[in-house]
Amino acid sequence: MASLPRKIVRISRVLLDQFLAEIRLADDFVRWNRRRNHIMEGIIRKRSHDYIEVDLNGKTALLTKRNWVQKEMFLYEPGRVLFFHIYSVTLNNDNLSIVLSRRSKLLPQLLLKSHLPMYRFYCRKRFPGEKSRIVTDAPIRDSKIIEVRDRVSRELSGEILEMRNSDGFNK
Repeated sequence: MASLPRKIVRISRVLLDQFLAEIRLADDFVRWNRRRNHIMEGIIRKRSHDYIEVDLNGKTALLTKRNWVQKEMFLYEPGRVLFFHIYSVTLNNDNLSIVLSRRSKLLPQLLLKSHLPMYRFYCRKRFPGEKSRIVTDAPIRDSKIIEVRDRVSRELSGEILEMRNSDGFNK
């Protein structure tokens, strides 16, 4: 059996490499898109005027000025480890973009849920850096719930977490 001409082999190799790169990118997009609207711990790598670069287990994500909390500016220093809400994941022209948020209404409820997965939490209103109003089916006077609430409050730079019980947990 005769071998293929070198030119065809060379062109095929280039096309195959491009195809494999596209498949890897699509796979990354699917994997990261599943994490959208979840929280993840990240390390701040670089801070500029309009955005902050965050390392999420080897993948770089951006915290834009629109999505950061002004009162937390002192926290946004390189090397600092914080929890972030994965706000959006997009794929544009061979570029995977992950946008994070510290202003999201979901951040307090997801942080509480990560510590207390057996209960439900819903943040009805949030004033980032100030106060969050959270409805829950957890026993809010229980010492463990209070301890977790205080820990999450510290993670959110002292934001007050006003928790209330709701019958039937209506949103």
